Amino acid sequence: VNDIAFVPNGNKLPNKAVSVSDDGSFAIWNLSSGKLTKLIEDTGDKVLDVAVSKNGKFAAVARWDGTARLFDIEKQAQVDAFKGHRGNVNSVSFNQKNTLLFSASYDGDIRAWHIDEKAKQTKIQHGSIIHSNGWGINVIHLMPDGKKILFGTLNGDVSLLDIKNRTVKKIGNYQHPILSLAINNNSGWFAVGSSDGYIRIFDLVTFKQIEEYKNFIGPVWGLAFSQNGKTLYRS
Repeated sequence: VNDIAFVPNGNKLPNKAVSVSDDGSFAIWNLSSGKLTKLIEDTGDKVLDVAVSKNGKFAAVARWDGTARLFDIEKQAQVDAFKGHRGNVNSVSFNQKNTLLFSASYDGDIRAWHIDEKAKQTKIQHGSIIHSNGWGINVIHLMPDGKKILFGTLNGDVSLLDIKNRTVKKIGNYQHPILSLAINNNSGWFAVGSSDGYIRIFDLVTFKQIEEYKNFIGPVWGLAFSQNGKTLYRS
């Protein structure tokens, strides 16, 4: 299993989760019973990342066959496959209005895909490249303001993309591939994990680094904050 995401359930605790794995499968889990609800198997190509829309309707996966796939969680079915990347798709992220899906790839591009008719109001064309980076992009995460995308690259860059203006602010280069990102609005921090085992904590407003931890276990494949932002988990 490479990634897991909780499905929002209004103001209540989540009762569903989704996961993806090396075998290419997408799974829906019932958290109340702890049992598998649905397993959807596809090409067998590795799936590295899964994201859930803010309204809990859709899940998107980043597949290593060059596609981003969209699933309807309630219907337990794939509803779309977005093609256009020239390499493995490594990461996906929804916008806050549940109208756009962003995908990032080994080809260095971040693309935007329409998942709702209202997406046309954004003036972002379906499947368009909103940033071409050069180096492959490993991970993306929408910022809390909904206007920017935080991303980490194969060559160790951590940068911020302004979605509307298509401008990029480089936060820093850390010499090793960036593998994970986590953001917590309550603490005002975001965390960055890299292949050399380092975890770095930054301020969401100033983008200055405030903490650094060295993990001798190995690469930091995943990061997640607790809801209050006082605890950071790694994998």
